[in-house]
Amino acid sequence: MRIAVVVPLRDEERYLGTLLASLAEQTRPPDRVLLVDDGSVDSSPDIAERFAAANTNVTVLHRPPRPRERDRMVSASELRSFLWGVEQLDNGYDVVAKLDADLRLPPGMLAELERRFAADPRLGLAGAYLSEEAPDGRLHRHRCPSGNVEGATKFYRWECLRAISPIPAILGWDTIDEARIRRAGWRTQTFEMPGGDPIHLRRLWAGDGILRGYRRAGRAAYGYGSHPLVVALSAAVRMRDHPPVLAGASYFTGWVGAASRRHPRAEPELRRFIQAEQGRRLWGMLRRSPARDGRGRPRLCMIVHSRYPNDPRVSRLARMAQEAGYRVEVVCLCESDRPAREVVDGVVVTRLPITHRRGVGAFALVLEYVVFTVLATVAVAVRAGRAGFDIVHVHNPPDFLIAAAVLPRLRGARVLFDIHDLSPLMFDARFSSSGVLQRVITAVERAACRFADGVITVHEPYREELVSHGVDSEKITVVMNTQDERLIETARRRARERAVARDGWRAVYHGTITEWYGVPLLLRAAALARESIDDLRVAIIGEGDDLPQAQAVADQLDLRASVTFSGRYLPIGEVLEQAASADCGVVPNLESALNELTLSSKLLEYVALGVPVVVARLRTLAHHFGDHEVTFFQPGDADGLAAALRWVAEHPDEARAKAQHALRRSSEYSWAENRDRYVALLRSLTG
Repeated sequence: MRIAVVVPLRDEERYLGTLLASLAEQTRPPDRVLLVDDGSVDSSPDIAERFAAANTNVTVLHRPPRPRERDRMVSASELRSFLWGVEQLDNGYDVVAKLDADLRLPPGMLAELERRFAADPRLGLAGAYLSEEAPDGRLHRHRCPSGNVEGATKFYRWECLRAISPIPAILGWDTIDEARIRRAGWRTQTFEMPGGDPIHLRRLWAGDGILRGYRRAGRAAYGYGSHPLVVALSAAVRMRDHPPVLAGASYFTGWVGAASRRHPRAEPELRRFIQAEQGRRLWGMLRRSPARDGRGRPRLCMIVHSRYPNDPRVSRLARMAQEAGYRVEVVCLCESDRPAREVVDGVVVTRLPITHRRGVGAFALVLEYVVFTVLATVAVAVRAGRAGFDIVHVHNPPDFLIAAAVLPRLRGARVLFDIHDLSPLMFDARFSSSGVLQRVITAVERAACRFADGVITVHEPYREELVSHGVDSEKITVVMNTQDERLIETARRRARERAVARDGWRAVYHGTITEWYGVPLLLRAAALARESIDDLRVAIIGEGDDLPQAQAVADQLDLRASVTFSGRYLPIGEVLEQAASADCGVVPNLESALNELTLSSKLLEYVALGVPVVVARLRTLAHHFGDHEVTFFQPGDADGLAAALRWVAEHPDEARAKAQHALRRSSEYSWAENRDRYVALLRSLTG
């Protein structure tokens, strides 16, 4: 088998020497190399001539001069140079390759591709997966389905190339040639190389800007005739690329621009062939049945607009599922100090390139939710792979995040919808929404519950409210935010082990810092109580939209010496350990329609730790614990909260007795019971 290599080049002095050196190191050298200069103004022709002088199988050709194109990619100048070089070859070759000048090839690449062509007479076009080096030094493989071949390494069977010529010199030509080959009955395939991927030395689209490159890719999709639905899905996939969202938007606007200007396209018959291929691939992906992993474990994917493992409920449920034999993945928000993908205690975590912005208005928050939902939809589809997921567990808010489970549902996955907060009440508490908007939000909530195979919520009052909104009561399972007894006991033990003599009396609050959870109220009460409580200390652990305002209140009240802010969510083990060493836990929720129905997880955790608790007297909180178990105050009353803190500080024995009564009551809300309820639900869905 004789192999010819054609390398089009223009102004490639930075990379050409590397490509030529890797060609010279091939264990199976090419029989002929044509270096086609296309009007270089740098030293590329000199580099090519020196290499040709040292290698008898190498020839340098100079394409006849013509006006330089403003955009070589749009005019497909590289393809024109390649086809012109092929015309200079005689007919004595079996394979002719087009190689970009900015590559470094593994030594065994030509030998491997020769073996592939010899083994498969119907292989018409072959290539290799490409990688490029990121700024951090890691190699990242280009996204390329195995049935496609990237334009940088195209190895054509000679008779196949002749059969599909002339290839139109338009954007998208490197998909048009593949489709013509498959339509003629040949195969196209990208292969793994035994010595590793060829390295693309120039970063993708580095020469003219990333966003322009994405727009060009969208224009190419128009050129070869991609179906509009596939274009939209491709744009959604690219929203995860850098820069987030803008990459996908640029791709889509490139396609729209080409369509509106009626750029040149492939022939209609070929466009129909390409769209039929795309339809078969998409349908095949959607219809694949879920499968267990290699060890027979069912796969469960959790989607949450929060950070993992900092979200206590999500981390608890992930641990429950994992211990029950499920392989768990989580798709969540990103964190600046953690990688985009990692394994945390056996859970595979994918962090999307979007962060929650604190204190934004309703429009900005909804936009953030929408972008996260789009990215999550793509991420879940990618992470599902061929096997798919058995269960997709979606956590609100937002309720329309359930849309990310549509594709897995079509493939046979079962869907759980976990209602952490009642969205109509939460949105109203935050933005005072109108009646019309409330009805819309309630309708979305109801639709999400109807779509799901099962609905989970955090306590009985929420279940009753959902039923009043029209949700089927038979669908709803209550899984409370109780803490794992093992973590509780570990926190108690570590608090005892690290106990040292300390000054003062310490109250603690942990969780989300928002106005309706009453942190500013706690600070005002601390300012009132500090005169009567010796060396009062208040620890605020967590973060939220109103963290800056809470810090400002502490400054205004001259509390900075008495109050500490963690400024961020801490690992749950560390939070529990700090709470276990406190003299008092505080739940200062304000009065609102939402808080009347909210059962604070921090209340359950303080009780489980045996810490005395001061609690706002709200309906759901008072439903679960009584006056002989916790110390109540009227919600929103800073004087009442200060008096409650003083009573706990001045009556430590009575306060501890109340805490013991509350601990006995909490056995009704045990971790084990809620774990068994959740695991039973999972198993009822997976069979």
